[in-house]
Amino acid sequence: MNKFIFNNTAYVIHPKYDLYAGSADGMVINIVKKQPMKGYKNSTGYMICMVREHGQPGQRTYYVHRFVYECFNGIILEGKAIDHINNKRDDNRLCNLQLLTQQENCKKGDHSQ
Repeated sequence: MNKFIFNNTAYVIHPKYDLYAGSADGMVINIVKKQPMKGYKNSTGYMICMVREHGQPGQRTYYVHRFVYECFNGIILEGKAIDHINNKRDDNRLCNLQLLTQQENCKKGDHSQ
């Protein structure tokens, strides 16, 4: 796990998108530009950011909650979902995210990605 401090906040570099890092308070930073990424809220209430792989053209849309979780816990396996414990889709703090199966997530009633 590659960690660094920026503006008194600890960040962990994403395991695949290594130009970006996430913090336990739910923030995503562009390492090259040394600036936090604002992202935006999509129509279903989830925060989205744009990332790209090192040396690759084009960008990919990524859910911030999945990105932050993966920074600290590794890539999410197929069939798993990240749930917002408090059901607030824009609260992407690591302490508010939990890994569930898709089935568990549907039973809970919050359809987090």
